[in-house]
Amino acid sequence: LIQTALRSCQQERVFVLNGDTYLEFDCNVADRLWQAEQRGVIIGRELSDTARYGRLTTHDGWVTGMVEKGVAGPGIVNAGCYVLAKDQLAGVDHPMPFSFETDYLARVLPTAPFRVLVTDGLFIDIGVPEEFARAQDLLAGR
Repeated sequence: LIQTALRSCQQERVFVLNGDTYLEFDCNVADRLWQAEQRGVIIGRELSDTARYGRLTTHDGWVTGMVEKGVAGPGIVNAGCYVLAKDQLAGVDHPMPFSFETDYLARVLPTAPFRVLVTDGLFIDIGVPEEFARAQDLLAGR
């Protein structure tokens, strides 16, 4: 499926967006960051409690690692939005089911760090019933 989708892409970069997350961020800023360095970009969101989400470890604007769910306290979470070179996913083994974070990012981050762009936009993990209901209310008029 991923290779089929990539064949349809006309640009040298692609936005990869998780389907169970709603995030407001400036796509133009993310695109400019990618174009300035031609390096992958992970969109992060600072939260007061990261326990429900995968947390990003960052240093000087770079993602240096990812920590699985369960770490409480403030931090930057992986908001499930990325910009990367189209060819970064070419030839990658995509098992079914495929987790972009586990099967791809966790493997490449140690040798090919991504930039982090932290947004303060609305972030909703609609993959859980309570948050899906919240999204229905918040997004009804948009």
